[in-house]
Amino acid sequence: MPRRGWSDGGDSRAQAPPRATTSIEPPSKIVFSWTIEPPDEHAGIESEVTVTIRRDGGETELVIRHEKLTRAGAAARHDEGWRGALDQLARMMEAEGLPAQGKG
Repeated sequence: MPRRGWSDGGDSRAQAPPRATTSIEPPSKIVFSWTIEPPDEHAGIESEVTVTIRRDGGETELVIRHEKLTRAGAAARHDEGWRGALDQLARMMEAEGLPAQGKG
């Protein structure tokens, strides 16, 4: 059963935007809000992120969908940020001897 309502209030020291979890479906899906704050040029955008993890044979697929990025350039900029985060995750996994493979 999905759980709703958790919020950590963000942490500006870590440059994390305020967010609230709107849905959790263990162990495969989490949905949370993402509010961009000043001084970012896209401040005020209220967007939503869905992270889904699923088994695909002997592998695991991680899908991140960031929606409601309504201003010009916001989607491309966040795409770049998410790709950087996934690249960092892959490096961490490889450092631990775990297989990491990305699909663009």
